[in-house]
Amino acid sequence: MSFSRVIRQPGPAPSARVVAIPCRGTPLRLALRKGERLLDAVAQGFAQAGFESGVAELAALKLGPFSYVMPAPARTPEHAAFYSDVFTPQGLAHLHEGALTFGRRDGAPFFHAHALWREGSGKESGGHILPETTRLAEDATIDAFGLDGACFETTQDGETN
Repeated sequence: MSFSRVIRQPGPAPSARVVAIPCRGTPLRLALRKGERLLDAVAQGFAQAGFESGVAELAALKLGPFSYVMPAPARTPEHAAFYSDVFTPQGLAHLHEGALTFGRRDGAPFFHAHALWREGSGKESGGHILPETTRLAEDATIDAFGLDGACFETTQDGETN
């Protein structure tokens, strides 16, 4: 049995649902250092390779401190859906798998990441990793693609607010 679900957003839909820009992805390996904010480590890795945007696979990372949010119902009519309160579990988080999209927000490095992990308590969970408050608990190397000819940029969206 199949069904579809529609979330009605508060603003007008854009005239173009998909915007495609020709670009090329270059495979990279990014070295991440213990103690760094995940955002800084990823930004430095892309910059050292000559890229300001790209995507990366997140697997087998140990993070701590670690903060995340999950999708949640909106608390106000300005959004159809939003994010939960911030969770900051004790101990190290061990990432099983995930992916991040790296680019810019307000002119500064930023990423949007989804992942699955095991918290220090043993709880299995998943959600959106917060870039500003999450740090690497050990050195790691991750696979990535640097983008040439395009850049992911977070901007205000009239449809979703």
